[in-house]
Amino acid sequence: MPDRRLATIVGLATLGLLVLTEPKMAIVWDEGYTLGRVERVRLWFSALADPPGFARTWTPPQIELVQQQGLRPPAPNQLASRWNLLFDSRVIGWFWPFAREEPHGHPPFYAWVALAGDVVTPWREPLARARFGTMAMHALAAAFVYLAIARRFGTVAGLVSATCWATSPQVFGLAHYATYDGLLNSLWILGTLCAIEATGRTAEGRKSTWFWILTGIILGAAMSTKLSGYFLALPIAAAVAISGFRRADIRGLIVAGIVAVVAIYVINPSWWCEPIEGPIRFFRSNLTRGQTIAIETLYLGKVYVTPKESLPWSNALVLTAMTMPVLTLVAAALGAFSGLRNTPTRRFVAILLISWAIPTGLRAMPHTPGHDGVRQFVAGLGVVTVLAGIAVSAIRSSRANLAWVIAVPIMAESFVSMALMMPVPLSYFSPAVGGLSGAAKLGMEPTYYWDGLTHETIDWLNRNTPPDRKIAFVGFPTSFLYLNRTGQLRPDVNPLTPGVYRWLVMQNRPGNWSEKDRAVIHDLKPAYVYEKSGVWLTAVYDMDEVLQTWKKAGASAAPIQP
Repeated sequence: MPDRRLATIVGLATLGLLVLTEPKMAIVWDEGYTLGRVERVRLWFSALADPPGFARTWTPPQIELVQQQGLRPPAPNQLASRWNLLFDSRVIGWFWPFAREEPHGHPPFYAWVALAGDVVTPWREPLARARFGTMAMHALAAAFVYLAIARRFGTVAGLVSATCWATSPQVFGLAHYATYDGLLNSLWILGTLCAIEATGRTAEGRKSTWFWILTGIILGAAMSTKLSGYFLALPIAAAVAISGFRRADIRGLIVAGIVAVVAIYVINPSWWCEPIEGPIRFFRSNLTRGQTIAIETLYLGKVYVTPKESLPWSNALVLTAMTMPVLTLVAAALGAFSGLRNTPTRRFVAILLISWAIPTGLRAMPHTPGHDGVRQFVAGLGVVTVLAGIAVSAIRSSRANLAWVIAVPIMAESFVSMALMMPVPLSYFSPAVGGLSGAAKLGMEPTYYWDGLTHETIDWLNRNTPPDRKIAFVGFPTSFLYLNRTGQLRPDVNPLTPGVYRWLVMQNRPGNWSEKDRAVIHDLKPAYVYEKSGVWLTAVYDMDEVLQTWKKAGASAAPIQP
């Protein structure tokens, strides 16, 4: 079967798997904020279509899912012309709360991707629509991973790499969410592979201009997703360096850089009226994050306040070893070794290793945000899955059956690991450390993203909460307001409205626990627990008992704050 046809099948199969499993995945911490920002962007497009009509009926939303820090909503008279909507910094800055001061520090490419669902699946509810673009990008990357590996190492190797990419639990989980990390992971590997293809075409005497333009577009998109996306420029430049700094490659790299800069400004509308101040504000916000947002994180039994405090430099390597399926990790190491020994594949593997080392190395730097497990450097894990298939190529073509003997267990472990951890694949830990229970004993956080607020948990809360009682949470992302707004979580959850609480809901994220949280866990038996592999991820406590426990512990019994 031609490589392109099988690559298409791989991509569609990956997308089908993601779409099939998406309804099982709970809304996570950052997705509420994404939905709030995307809703503002939709309002902006509505205003552009008919500025005078929009201005006449304009009333700022009273309750939003996006954080309320930042610019004030524009007045009706500011919305009556397209010029203001496009070039008034106070107007466009409110409709596009991206790449600004915290908590609006991330650029907006993930919002553009989230809007893809409005076009492709407009009948679905907002969360499912917003997730579609991220899932489609992951599926597209799976197809390109297969194509790149199969052409160099054979069909079996390509299938192994694509399968590990598609199903490795941590990578698979983040590929669903309408946030930035899974999306950046896809852009990272796509940009790396495009640069490899462009330099390879130059070496073969073929034109590579369009591949350099595509590389630039991907680089611009990555830079417009997270600050760490700017570092995708390094493996792209490494592809040119390892290929010998050919003049055609240097020209291509310059073209890619120019295209990336243009893409950044096209993707960031709030920079159109502030082409200099906008980028300065973005870098200032992201490079001083330790002064604005500090998050406590448990790592190997010790709590670190990151990024004010630094996790040990080895944390990315340790977490990679702890959160990747064993055979995938072993195959990646063997694949890298065999690929470097083989002259025809040395350049390809060397560039992939650099692409892995950069996000992994960034996490090792002092005062780098260290919260949320592997989420911040999942691009490194993505490259590991791609390297895994290369190990199969060490088997000679005359021993193809043995290649399948090696390939099937690698793919099976990845798929089964993912399936067993559903619907909480972000809580996956390797059997090498005893799985989730072993990791918890070692002092790792079992969960962090509220993905443990599963449909089962929500159903229990709906059944067991009287209509006149509320639910409190330890930590309050606006994702819970979305669940309430859409009728999925029926009891009132808004901490700013009056009412009596029936339950307190906690997730098993020990780094974030206060003393009163620890008192609750130590002294009380939960009314409901959602657990995986014998480890609780979400627990529900009787609020009357909680208040008594806080009183005994001398803690304030003040209402839960958002």
